Amino acid sequence: FDLPGGEDMVKAMTFMPGIASRDETCGAVVAGLAILGLVMGRGKLSDPEYGTPEGKAAFFRSRERAYRFCEEFKKEMGTTMCGEIRKKLFGRTYNTFIPEEFNQLVADGAQKKCRVPPEIAARIAASIILEAQQDDGGRRE
Repeated sequence: FDLPGGEDMVKAMTFMPGIASRDETCGAVVAGLAILGLVMGRGKLSDPEYGTPEGKAAFFRSRERAYRFCEEFKKEMGTTMCGEIRKKLFGRTYNTFIPEEFNQLVADGAQKKCRVPPEIAARIAASIILEAQQDDGGRRE
């Protein structure tokens, strides 16, 4: 999709898994929303165009797509919460601030199992982006 980010995006997402390992929102959800924001988000905090009917409609379409992304992810994973996803994937959750728990997570197959949510999120986000490009003629919101 020719998006900006690269290494800086990876750095920015460092603490997203489970929102800083607190078993909260899954990092894959946060990353998917970030990608949708790069494609459909606003480039400024404020702009007179945002108050126009067209600007409001574009923002509403983007918000609907972001909401749909979360709902589709939740439909597939059963939740958007990391701790609940870990229970689904591993049968339990882990306190990764305890070295033994972190090591157990790795031993239980984190490298393979923790790829599932990002793969799902990437597929859903890509589908929404492609749909938006078709519906909106390829322009950014």
